[in-house]
Amino acid sequence: MFKQAVAVVSLLAFTAQAGELYIRTGAGTDELDTSDLTATTSLATLEGALAFESSVAYEAAIGKKINSNVFAEIVVGQHQFDGNYVADANDDVELEYLNVGLVIGYEFAAIQGVSPYVSLGAGYLFAELDELNDTTVYEDNAFYGSYAAGLTYALGENVNIYAQYQAMMAQELKDEATISTIDLEFELDLEASSQIMVGIQASF
Repeated sequence: MFKQAVAVVSLLAFTAQAGELYIRTGAGTDELDTSDLTATTSLATLEGALAFESSVAYEAAIGKKINSNVFAEIVVGQHQFDGNYVADANDDVELEYLNVGLVIGYEFAAIQGVSPYVSLGAGYLFAELDELNDTTVYEDNAFYGSYAAGLTYALGENVNIYAQYQAMMAQELKDEATISTIDLEFELDLEASSQIMVGIQASF
């Protein structure tokens, strides 16, 4: 995936004369519904085995305006959730995942400086679950898809602010782990992962 990202970045840079390049960065709320997570032991299968609090997500992207409406981006996102194993509320855990992907979008005509847009994306994510003592008990990688809708507002000729809603859907993540001395086999579905982001975009 890293080699693919480097190749796309190189392509964007090589074709810069054919369109406008920009960078953007943002942050926002991050919600993760783990009701589909199951933990299978020798005794039982536990539905909703982990509970996580809402968190903050961060993202950065380099993009290119292919024409006045269509754009392409390489996006990197950072997500981190604090939670606990439902069977033991004192056993704190932390779920962290990094996503790297390619986004293709369409920006509609501006009305009084406000431009709505929609986008679709796909990429790869790297997930890791740690206990409070930073012991990694779970990790897996998966392909994901995303869709987003948002608004940009022009602050100047080369600077915009933006707000967007994004939902991510990933392949099921699976791994074996030991939490609270219980051997578990996890299956995690990130389909309900969603973010509301705000940020700034600068063209060059």
